[in-house]
Amino acid sequence: FLIIGKTIMGKGAVKEDGSSFEKQVSTHGQPLSAAGACFESTVKNLGGDPENPFVIFDDVAAMYAEAQAKKAEYVAAKKAEQAEWEKANPELAAKFAKFFSGDAPEIDYSAIEQ
Repeated sequence: FLIIGKTIMGKGAVKEDGSSFEKQVSTHGQPLSAAGACFESTVKNLGGDPENPFVIFDDVAAMYAEAQAKKAEYVAAKKAEQAEWEKANPELAAKFAKFFSGDAPEIDYSAIEQ
């Protein structure tokens, strides 16, 4: 498979004078400051505080909380579905549990011909 992502390298990155540093190949695989951009100016350009650059914005926190709630709801529904299936299919459920247990199946090694 080939996955092609259309991106802009260094999106939002700027130099110390505020000029754009986007689309520079040097931003790939190294810190922005080593590539030639200005970390502080870039953080400001992206709406952050260079003195505390790892603050999570309120809208981002809300989006992730909403996504987490949806995922938790989905997981609970899937676990309930799995429990119902296990109740209705005890033999298959035992095989399923054995398969995912990490235990090797019982093998009669004496029956193997070389």
